Amino acid sequence: MGTGARGRHGGAMTTAHRTTVIVVGPGEGRRIPGPENLTLKAGAEHTGGAIGVLEGTTPAGFAPPPHIHHDADELFYVLGGAFRFLLGEDTVEAPAGSFVYVPRGTVHQPEVIGPEPGRVLVAFVPGGQERAFDDFAALAAAGGDLTGEQAQAIARRYHSEFVELPR
Repeated sequence: MGTGARGRHGGAMTTAHRTTVIVVGPGEGRRIPGPENLTLKAGAEHTGGAIGVLEGTTPAGFAPPPHIHHDADELFYVLGGAFRFLLGEDTVEAPAGSFVYVPRGTVHQPEVIGPEPGRVLVAFVPGGQERAFDDFAALAAAGGDLTGEQAQAIARRYHSEFVELPR
C-alpha cells in the first residue's frame, strides 16, 4: 500500500478510480500517534478517494472537541467499550455492536464512557479527512496546542471546524 501498511492487495490502482482489493489484517496498518491510538487501515490514497478507514482504541473519558466535517460523512462502528455521541442537539449512547452515521455538516463528538477503553472502526466518505490525524500528530510532536488556533487551522484545511457548544 506504500504507506507502511502491510495489507495484501493486487491489481492496478489510480487516484481516478480504484481497481485494487485491499486486505489489512489484525494488527496491521499504519499507526498514527495520539490519544485515540489510531491505525490507518485504508486511506483515500489507497481507495481512489472513495473512503478512509481507521481503527482506534481510545482511553476511557476521552472526547475530542465538538466538530463538524463540511464535506465528508463519518461512520462509527463500536467494536468494544461504550461511547456517548453528541449528534447535533441529541446525545445517544452506543455500546459495542452499535453503528453511528454522521452526515456531513452535523456537529458531533464521540466520548468514551465507562471504565473500559473504547474500540471503534471509523470511516470517512469520501476519504481524505483521515489525513488530518497525521497533521494533528505532527502538531503535538512539535509541542503545538491541540485546542487552539493551530488545531483549528488543521481542521479548516480538511474542510472541518471545531465548534463551541451553546451553554
